[in-house]
Amino acid sequence: MTRLLELRRAGALGQSYLFAGPEGSGKELTALEIARLVNCRTPDECTDIPVCESCRKAVSFQHPDIRWICPAPAAITEGEVGNLLALKQ
Repeated sequence: MTRLLELRRAGALGQSYLFAGPEGSGKELTALEIARLVNCRTPDECTDIPVCESCRKAVSFQHPDIRWICPAPAAITEGEVGNLLALKQ
């Protein structure tokens, strides 16, 4: 995260980043934090604590320029698909 903050301060953040790792490794939190910092109006004041309106909206998932996309759970399980295929035969 420190390196990303340095890139932000230097105006050198990339257009996109891919975070990979096991569940619970902080990928979502890191992505939200980067989105918050990129959209922050007062980055020198909001480094650790979101004090500006933009940062408060970001951490409450209310910022109009940040889209949070989550996969929807499957409507049908693999077992149910297997049962339907078995009925078809």
